[in-house]
Amino acid sequence: MSVNYVQPSTPKTGSLTSTLPRAEHLSQCYTALIETSQALNRNLEFHELLQFILERMLKVSGADLGSVLLADETGTLQFIGGRDMNGNVLSETALPLSPSIATRLLNSSDVVCVRDVARDPGLRNDIDVAMRYLAGIVALPMFRGDAIMGAICLGSRVALTWINDTDLATLKSMAAQLSLATDSAIAYSEIARLNETVEYEVKHRTEQLTEANNWLAQSLRQAENDLAVQVEGEKLRNRFFSALAHELRSPTQLIFGHAVIMLDEGIERLSQQQHESLKVILKTCEHLRNLVTKVMDAGKLNEGGMTLDPASFDIRPLINEVLESSRGLLTGKEVTLAYNYPPDLPNVLADAMRVRQVLLNLLANACRFTDKGMIRVSAAERDGFVVINVADTGIGIPEDKLPTLFEAYTQADSLRSHTGTGLGLMICKQLVELHGGKLWVNSKPGVGSVFSFSLPIVLS
Repeated sequence: MSVNYVQPSTPKTGSLTSTLPRAEHLSQCYTALIETSQALNRNLEFHELLQFILERMLKVSGADLGSVLLADETGTLQFIGGRDMNGNVLSETALPLSPSIATRLLNSSDVVCVRDVARDPGLRNDIDVAMRYLAGIVALPMFRGDAIMGAICLGSRVALTWINDTDLATLKSMAAQLSLATDSAIAYSEIARLNETVEYEVKHRTEQLTEANNWLAQSLRQAENDLAVQVEGEKLRNRFFSALAHELRSPTQLIFGHAVIMLDEGIERLSQQQHESLKVILKTCEHLRNLVTKVMDAGKLNEGGMTLDPASFDIRPLINEVLESSRGLLTGKEVTLAYNYPPDLPNVLADAMRVRQVLLNLLANACRFTDKGMIRVSAAERDGFVVINVADTGIGIPEDKLPTLFEAYTQADSLRSHTGTGLGLMICKQLVELHGGKLWVNSKPGVGSVFSFSLPIVLS
C-alpha cells in the first residue's frame, strides 16, 4: 500500500491510540472492521450508517473530526455528513477538504496521511487549510469502480504521530466498505428514474465481484502477516474471516442465481457481448464461492470445529472417480493420467467426502503445474496404513520452499504465476492428520513432485 505522508514530530500525549499495547490496538482495529462489515447488513439508514462508520474510523485513527464528501456532476466535492469524536454532527464548513489535499488524493488515488501539518511545506502556508487549527490530516479516496467518487477527511488538533501502516490499512478497508454502502445508496435513489441496460449492469456487477475477490485475498495476506505471532490476534483473525466468508456467501449466491436465470430465460434477447459477460459473472462467482469455502474450512479446522464421518470403504473406486473428473483440467496439454494399485488393497477407515477433497486438490495442483509428461496415482499398504501417491513431471518445488509449503497463504516463488490462495495444501494436511495419517512431499525443480498421504486401514 503506497501512502503519502511526512514524518511525525511530537507524540500525542495521553492519546488512547498512542498508549494502547500493540496487541490490544490490533484487536481494536479488527473488531472495528468486523463491526462495520456487520453494520452493512443491518439495513441501517444511509446517514446513520455513515455516522456509525465515521465513529469507528475516529476511534482507530485517534482523530478529532471526520467528514465525507461526494463529487457532484461537475466533479466538485460536496459535503454530505460528518461528526466529531464526541458524537456531535458537523456542519458543512467544519472540516472541508483543502485544494492541496484534494490534489494529492486525485494524483495518488490512495491514502494521503499528513501526520504534522506544520512540517509539510505544501500545507503550512496554505490559507485554504481550515484547517489552520488542524495539526494532522488523513484523507482517504472513495471509489465507484475505478473512479474516485468522493473522499473521507479525518482531522486532528494535534500531530498524528502514532498512526502506523496497520492503522492506515484498517482505515482504507473501512473506506472501501463505506464506498460500497454509498454506491448502493446512490443506486437505490436513482432506480426510479434510471433505465440502465443489461450490459452496464453486468459490467458493474463483474467489477464488484472482482474488487471483492481481490480485497478478500489481500485481507487474508495482511491478517496473516500482522497476527501470525499473536495468540489473541490469531483468534480474532479466525473470527473475522469466518464472519466475512458468511457475509460474502449470500450475495455471491444471489448474483450467481440471477445470472443463471438471465442465461436460461433471456438467451434470445441477449446480445453476444451480454451473453459472454454473463458467462464471466458465473465463472467469477464460482471462483469466489470456492475461495469462501476454503476460508470457512480453514476456520473450522483452526477452531477445532471440523468433524469427520469415518466409514470402511475401498479407496480404488474413489481414485478412479477423481481421476476421471480431473481429465478436463489437462485439455490442450500433452499429459497422460495413469494409476497403479494392487488388487488386494485393504479398505481404509476414513471420511470419503474429505478424502475426495484431499485427492482432488492434489490432482488439481498436479494438473496445474504439469504441461508435459505424466501424472500417476498409486496406492499401497504400508505399516497399517494405505499410502496414496500423486506423482507428476511438472515444474517442481525448490528445496528451501518445502518447509513452509503447507502453511496458510504461502506459495513457492516458482508457483507465483499460477492463481491460488495457498490455503488448499494447508487444509489437505490438516484433514489427513484428523484421520490419524500424514501428508508429505518430495520434489525437485524441473523434474517433478510426489505428494503422498496415508490413511489408516480397517483392522480385522
